[in-house]
This record gives sequence, C-alpha cells and structure tokens, in this order.
Amino acid sequence: MNTTNSLNHSRRIITEGYHGYNLKFSPQYNFIALAGAENFGIKGKGSVFIYDLFKPNPLVQRYLYSDAIFDVSWSKVDPSLILTGSGDGCVQLLLPCCRIHEKEISSIEFFAFDQEYFTSSSWDSKVILNSFSSQTPICVMESGSLSMVYEAKWSPVRERCLASVEANGNAFVWSPFNSDRPNIVLPNVGAEILSCDWSHSDPNYLATACTGAIVHSWDLRFPNKPLLELMGHENAIRKIRFNPFLTDEVATVSYDFTTRLWNIASGLEISCVKSHTEFVYGVEFSLCTPGMMADCSWDQTLQVYEIGPHKYLQQNSRPLPIASKPFPFSSQNTFASKPLPPIPNK
Repeated sequence: MNTTNSLNHSRRIITEGYHGYNLKFSPQYNFIALAGAENFGIKGKGSVFIYDLFKPNPLVQRYLYSDAIFDVSWSKVDPSLILTGSGDGCVQLLLPCCRIHEKEISSIEFFAFDQEYFTSSSWDSKVILNSFSSQTPICVMESGSLSMVYEAKWSPVRERCLASVEANGNAFVWSPFNSDRPNIVLPNVGAEILSCDWSHSDPNYLATACTGAIVHSWDLRFPNKPLLELMGHENAIRKIRFNPFLTDEVATVSYDFTTRLWNIASGLEISCVKSHTEFVYGVEFSLCTPGMMADCSWDQTLQVYEIGPHKYLQQNSRPLPIASKPFPFSSQNTFASKPLPPIPNK
C-alpha cells in the first residue's frame, strides 16, 4: 500500500440516536451538515446536524423532521441555505417544503453555476431539475428502466451537465436545460451503481462505485468502456468523492466499514482505515480546508480526518488551525413550517 497520503483521525463526533446517511462541508465556513435517520432509515424521524468542527462542543444546531433525512446540500451563494431530501419524497429548504417525488429521495444538490436551480433523484426512477421560482419542474429525467436512481451529481467544471446512476447498473450523462433524454449512456457494470462523482479539473472524467465493490473511472470522450477498475473493498461501495485539491485522488466508503483513499490514475490504494462498526454511508472533502475529509456511518458517528504526506493512521486530538466563522442560521426550527402544496404534473 502506498502511504504517501494517509488518513489521520482528527475528531470523532457522536450522532446519538441517528444513523448517518450523508454529509456535506459548507463551501464557505468551517461547518459540516449531516443527514441522519432513526432506525437505519426504515422508520422514524430524521435530523440534520450542523457542526462547527473547530469548537470544543461542535453541535451548533439541529433540525428535526417527521421522516428520515437522506441527503443535504449547501448553497454556494448563500451559506444560510441548506436543501435536504427525505424519505417521504419531500425537499426542504429549512422553511417550507414541497413534495417533488413519489418515493424516497436519494440525493439532492444545488446547481453550482446558478443557485436558483437544484436537482433531486429518487427511488421513483426520476431525476428532477427544479427551480425555486417555479411551481413545476424544469425537467424530469427518466431513463425508461423504472430503476431506482441512487445519485445525481452536477459536474463542477462541465457546465449544465449532470450524471446519474441507477440500480440497474447503468450511468447516464444529461444536459437537463436542453433535453430530458440522456446525452451519454455508459455500459452496464453488472451491479447496482450507488454513487458517482466528477473530477474537479477534467470535464470528461467521471467515476462510479457499485455494489460489486468496484470503482470504475470513465472518460466521456471514449464512453464504450471504463478506463480503470479499482478493487479492494470487500463489500458494496456506498459513496465516492473526488478530492477538489488533488486531481487524481478519490475517497470511497463501504459496507465493509472502511474508508479508503485511491489514486484513480494509477489504480493504487493510498490508505485504508476502519473507523466504524457499521456501514459507512457518506464521505466528503472540505472545499475550504485542503486535506480535511469526513465520513459518517450507521454506527451513529461522524469521523473527521486530516490527509497529509507520510502520516500514520492514529488518533490526533490537537486543535485544528483555522478560526471559526459565525454560524449564519437562525435558531428557529424551520422544519416545523407547514408544507407547500404538491407540485402539479406537467
């Protein structure tokens, strides 16, 4: 195993009573938001935890909801805005909520180039492009397979381009502002694809992760077969993310309880750590602090890591060297607001 960069345990946070599904770093401050659910998301309530990673007592605010919360997304323009997607098919913007999907929402994300828009994917087989100024969807994307969509991700560099992955083993690339049909259909990988992510520097580079415990990297200029396969996990890979500061570095988390770093160009595993005692569901890199990463698990913990050259995998309790910013949210539990009427079908 290459140990040039390895994962250094920096902090462990307990999410008591709630099993972590996904988490996102704030694009502007030292905050992280975690989406959680009671009873592994099978039944019960959901919660969004907001943490300041540079305070001794990190919990800043917590929002409760009547159903499981499966994903969160921060606005890159207004740091006070967070979108969430829940098990009842609702999208929440901290204040009112509206029903967009017929089944569980699996992922949600602001459109990076214009925060007026966001996408949501669902087990109802749809990816929907939404606008805050419209009561009807801008675009409803369906592959025709009636398969659950596990994730939809905007490219950070390929403007107006979206990737989605499905339970049937296919991945799609869309231009939803122009068409509701996919531009590219990637070959079936023979297993459910649970996650995807884009390179932060190359607009043609995409990676997918599947229940077959394999990461596939793709060059969209040559989409007929994957560039590379990364193997090492012992169970399904739940999430994959590119490091925004290192072109070829990706992180994965898995049902084998491990978190791993890879060089996706060479195919080498950089580091592997087993920080959890249950499925690891979410992983994200900080967009503000190079070398900071976090994951969350069904064992009701959030783990923060530092990534650096020649570091061993060990507990590190020293203070992190960045001053905290003021928390931008109000203290009101905005999920208690009455929902908006359902969005009508076109």
